[in-house]
Amino acid sequence: MNNKKIKEEAFLNALVKKLKTSNVKTSFGSLNSSQKSVIADFDLKKMPDEKLRYMYSFIPDLLNLSPNFSNLQSFVEVSSFIGEDKLDDIMWMVNMVNPFLPMGYFGVFKRFDILYWKQNNYLDNNNPEENAALVLSQSTFSNEVILDFRDTFLKVIYKQQTPTASLQANKWAHVIFGK
Repeated sequence: MNNKKIKEEAFLNALVKKLKTSNVKTSFGSLNSSQKSVIADFDLKKMPDEKLRYMYSFIPDLLNLSPNFSNLQSFVEVSSFIGEDKLDDIMWMVNMVNPFLPMGYFGVFKRFDILYWKQNNYLDNNNPEENAALVLSQSTFSNEVILDFRDTFLKVIYKQQTPTASLQANKWAHVIFGK
């Protein structure tokens, strides 16, 4: 294992420790045989029986910034079903919402019919404890953003509202539509 991988693993271990002290259920997973990831289930205060499941994993550094930095991806599956008839509507909504998000972005895996949210962070490998605290803080904030829009998307997926009506009912409507 090279030095960068050792430091990435140190960060993942520090993140698990931080998450557990915040009462977030965690486990280790993997994207493939060589990439370890952390899975974290955040309890939702508004909906006690529901959770937001994050997967934190290091992805290849395509920019080759430095051996001292790694690219951490935070990924949340928002909906595992969109439906072919709603795909264009959801894509339109994603394009309306993303420019205004304070961090991260929504996207669609058409092939798998999945609506997701994700964020990438370049982390300094020399500060695993500080980075773990930063990622936990960002995740806690991101939960609110994801939840603000999850129901907005689901109302369209389940044909309860039109895309425009659903976005206009969202608390961010004044930002999205400039009203």
